[in-house]
Amino acid sequence: MNPDGTGFRQLTEGKDVKTAYMLSPDGKTLVYGRGKERTSGRTRASHFDLYVRDLATGEETRLTNLTFYEISTPYFTPDGKNVVFNNGYPMRLPDTEDPDASTKFNKTYEEQYKGNRIIQYTVDGSGVNRLPEPLFVHGTGSEYPIVTRDGSIWFEGTMRGIHHYRQRPTGEVTELSEVKFNIGKSQSIVEMAVDTAGNWLAILLQDLDDQKACSAHIFDTRNKNYFRMG
Repeated sequence: MNPDGTGFRQLTEGKDVKTAYMLSPDGKTLVYGRGKERTSGRTRASHFDLYVRDLATGEETRLTNLTFYEISTPYFTPDGKNVVFNNGYPMRLPDTEDPDASTKFNKTYEEQYKGNRIIQYTVDGSGVNRLPEPLFVHGTGSEYPIVTRDGSIWFEGTMRGIHHYRQRPTGEVTELSEVKFNIGKSQSIVEMAVDTAGNWLAILLQDLDDQKACSAHIFDTRNKNYFRMG
């Protein structure tokens, strides 16, 4: 819908839970996860695959055929041709009837790539039956990517604790350390978001002494200014 509330329009339809959505850079397509609703367990849905919908025609194209246990928000590459997201443990592999194939694949994947779960698939659906491989391999793992307009990938490294990094289009990786954010020893980063230009970081901090207490902060990557929002 428009900022004034007019032009409201439903973009998805049909059965299944729709989540983890992202508009393409040109605003013409929507990519999202479709999952099966659960009646028990800690999550509302599971068995996710990615789909893309042409917003002009309503045509839906399947991008993955892996029924991930969970899925992260997919981000378009700046050219709009690919989406980058988290490999959330495939529960079914294409072109096989072996019920244990996904378990074997996930074990082998983890042994080989050790926590590097960021993957990339094409938006045209041509890679729908491809097995996931990491987009890049980082020494402390790589998960939960955010892609900004300049082609940088901001991600979490989760081996040896949670740390945050930025990989520039050149391949150079820099750590976004808690020291640079002037975060106290009694606080820890819970979640981070980045604007599309890569100029602002929104950081959610948890108080380690009172784990129910959180605070929101903004970090300006250009001049290193840091603001507490609440």
